[in-house]
Amino acid sequence: MHIRRNATNASDTAATLRRPRRPRRPRRLAALVGAVVVGVRDGQPAGEHDHSTHSHEATDAGGGTQSGSMQASAGGHVMTASVEAPEGTSVGLEIEPDAVSGFNITVTTPGFTFTPEAVNSEHVPGQGHAHLYVDGVKITRLYGASYHLTGLAPGTHEVRVSLSTNSHADYVRGAGLVDATRTVTVPARDGAAHMHAEEGTVEPPDGMSVEVYAEADAHGGDAFNVRIDAAGFAFAPRSVNGDHVSGEGHAHIYVDGEKIGRVYGPWFFLGGLTAGEHEVRVTLSSNTHEPYARNGEPIAASTTVTVP
Repeated sequence: MHIRRNATNASDTAATLRRPRRPRRPRRLAALVGAVVVGVRDGQPAGEHDHSTHSHEATDAGGGTQSGSMQASAGGHVMTASVEAPEGTSVGLEIEPDAVSGFNITVTTPGFTFTPEAVNSEHVPGQGHAHLYVDGVKITRLYGASYHLTGLAPGTHEVRVSLSTNSHADYVRGAGLVDATRTVTVPARDGAAHMHAEEGTVEPPDGMSVEVYAEADAHGGDAFNVRIDAAGFAFAPRSVNGDHVSGEGHAHIYVDGEKIGRVYGPWFFLGGLTAGEHEVRVTLSSNTHEPYARNGEPIAASTTVTVP
């Protein structure tokens, strides 16, 4: 796999990455919590057209509850299927309907630190990433405490988040996973009022810039770990849909011009690309969903990825 990075005032960079198998296409998601109503159109949210990455990481240690059981990972090393979580480790899960589309998910993790930069490396107690499931199906990895989820069909759905080590073992306590579950209900379309994202652009503060990097994931085999390096910009997922604060906001990620989703932090797990060359592009947006732009040009960066 070949990757070429493009960014404003940055030269192209080339690298060769291996891809063990052809990835699957992303799956769309969107939903509501409880009785709060957000408009949907034919099972899809009105307004934004984000979709989350749908991932089946065949070599993940999903569901194992016996600490010390072993299995081989895709990277050629051996890992435990589950490990005992450090004392005091727990998961809290908050899900709120987004004013534009879908859900905003916030995960609290006492005793645990997200370390996306160490994914696929050796186990360090209390470090790792999380897995997001909807109705028992893994949707994606979470590399931070905030995530924007879209696309569920009308009805009731179970959303679950569990903690995993850098080496993809489940954190457990005794015979149970360290996880949290919430039930969400998406009503049928009823014509409810819906807030659309703002149009236009906002001026960035001096020094704002962004670069994006993508590396093939050594464990999943059909995915990328995307890193966003932004200067003069702060991710502010708790302020999304709120007032504009210069230099705050979130990112949008696109593949071949199609928006894949919002990004609420500097790391994003991306899967679902078909064979061929694809442009992965990132833009920076304000809390009010207006793109940051200087002299009419958005603050953006891109990477070209070739999937054999």
